[in-house]
Amino acid sequence: MTSRQAFLEKLTSRLKGFDGAERVIGRIAALLDDRVEMGMTEDEAVAALGDVDALIRDNAAGAALVPAKDDADYGGDIREVRLHVKNADAVIKAGFLPDDMTARIEASASDVFTWSLEAGVLTVREAETPRRGLFRREHSVTLTLDNCAPEKLIADSYGGDIRVENLSLSEMAVLASSSGDIELGRVKVGGRTEVTTRSGDMRLEDVNVDGDCKLEAMSGDVEFRRLTVKSLRLRSASGDVEGDALRANTAAMGAISGDIEVRAARAAASLLCETADGDIDLDAVETPDLRASTGSGDISLRLPASAVGYDIQARTGGDLELPEQGCILEDAPRVTAVSTSGDIEIKL
Repeated sequence: MTSRQAFLEKLTSRLKGFDGAERVIGRIAALLDDRVEMGMTEDEAVAALGDVDALIRDNAAGAALVPAKDDADYGGDIREVRLHVKNADAVIKAGFLPDDMTARIEASASDVFTWSLEAGVLTVREAETPRRGLFRREHSVTLTLDNCAPEKLIADSYGGDIRVENLSLSEMAVLASSSGDIELGRVKVGGRTEVTTRSGDMRLEDVNVDGDCKLEAMSGDVEFRRLTVKSLRLRSASGDVEGDALRANTAAMGAISGDIEVRAARAAASLLCETADGDIDLDAVETPDLRASTGSGDISLRLPASAVGYDIQARTGGDLELPEQGCILEDAPRVTAVSTSGDIEIKL
């Protein structure tokens, strides 16, 4: 067997279970042939190509597959996913893959991202992207998990967007971004969830969290649709908060200069909304303890009909409009609305 044949057989063995293996092998075989045509011996050509693993990374055109769960080289099941990107956009999702794969990593360029799977922890990391003049190349990476439910997801980004979709996590999810947006769609988490952005926006849709959910944004907006959590703590500085179909035991939402608008929310114990200068608009909110407070903003509450009435306490320096009620029973839900200088309107 020639050194060329031995090298390509070793390469084929290392690429077993990888998407596009034939294309990568063909490309490297062509590199060997080019060097032989330039006057090298086969042994010299093989030596010039260097380390097999580095060669695979350089010629895989940004696509890789993590081998099957029982592959000892990769430590078995994926129980934790860690994603660290700088300016690249990232997608993490569940999907169906061939039987010999547990994950697929698709990157825009193989020299920009590194990935590893050790002791059940899959890590994807973006290297420093070189500039071309005044501009930086734009890159992206997509991680597809084969219909599995890792315990943990930890993802952070500086300027790129992060999107998580169709994913189940048994323990926790922690996501953070500086200027990029974060989006979660059809995600279930068995434990706590934390999402933080500075200037990026945040969007959650069809998200179910069995534990505590903490959402924090500085100047970005927060939007949620069909969000079910054990407890919700949401804080926004200058961004707006808009939500629809919230289900929680307790929920506390706060903003400084942003507005808070929530529709069709149900909190088994209590729901609190506070803002310094923004408006509060709540529609069809059901809870035994509703509190809304603002400094200079207006408060508008549209409450569902209640057979026991509402125990309403309202104070404002502006105009006040309260609904007419009949008999109010002792177990009536409490509604507290306070505005320093804005108007308050409560309707049934």
